[in-house]
Amino acid sequence: MTAECDRMQPGGSSGTVEPLWLPPPGEPPGTCAGRVPPVTDEACFLYEDGPALLDPPTSDRDLIRYRWMIGHQASFHIWQWLDARLSVLAHSDRPDDHAVREVALGYDCYSALLLYSGSGTAAQYEAHVRTSMRRHHPAFSGQWAPDHQRLPALCRSVLDAGPPHAMTPLRAAIDRNHLIHKAVADRLVPGGASLLRGTGRRPGTAPTQSELDCYDAYFGVRRSQVCRPSLVAQLVRRMAQIVRDVSLNGLYPWGHVTAATDSLRSAVQRITAQTPQLFTAAARLQYPCRATCATPPSGGDR
Repeated sequence: MTAECDRMQPGGSSGTVEPLWLPPPGEPPGTCAGRVPPVTDEACFLYEDGPALLDPPTSDRDLIRYRWMIGHQASFHIWQWLDARLSVLAHSDRPDDHAVREVALGYDCYSALLLYSGSGTAAQYEAHVRTSMRRHHPAFSGQWAPDHQRLPALCRSVLDAGPPHAMTPLRAAIDRNHLIHKAVADRLVPGGASLLRGTGRRPGTAPTQSELDCYDAYFGVRRSQVCRPSLVAQLVRRMAQIVRDVSLNGLYPWGHVTAATDSLRSAVQRITAQTPQLFTAAARLQYPCRATCATPPSGGDR
């Protein structure tokens, strides 16, 4: 597969969702001699006094879909990162405490992205997101996400193999993630009827390659041997877009996620309170210059 880094652009206009170039699931980044998109203005969101970043759409209709798309694209990055880190832990005789805590942080970053992506109301979701997925495929399902396929088995392997006390931070983060995922799903589809079930399909059936490709196509994902700097540039840009959106509109422009149980309430409160730091952490996990850049990159407001 040919590296496509030289075909990627530094960034478009405000409120846009750009194509996302990722390596195939489970494969490491490629090596590329092409032109790498610069991490410049977007990287400044890693610093408190960074410049203004790309603004989100202004209409509710466009913002709902923008959050759904950008939030998912950022999640795909986190899933690939988790896949690589969990694979290392799964083959480690003595899991490193720092590595376990870092993977737990990755799951909390994903939980924050779930709250961001699913921050619309049920009516908004049905009208502006679910309808578009149904048009794309009548049985469109999150179970078709290519980059998530390996994570459940990897998690079980790591949690079962490691000493219980060492796995406590990771287990807690995964439990929070499951609770928040269910809360967001219940908020967006109160009846719980997925598009997959609506077509008579049984959940849990392994997706076909065409279904995996369908999922990628909907979210604008293109697969290639993308180099690591290009991957980082794309993630930093999307996290910068999300941080800008939340700074202008808040995490919950249309009302908070309802917490039906104490455990869910605790999980949502914990992730919500840490959301700005988690969005920054999501990029810092992969940002290659964090150890060498003493000052923020220069760049004007956008």
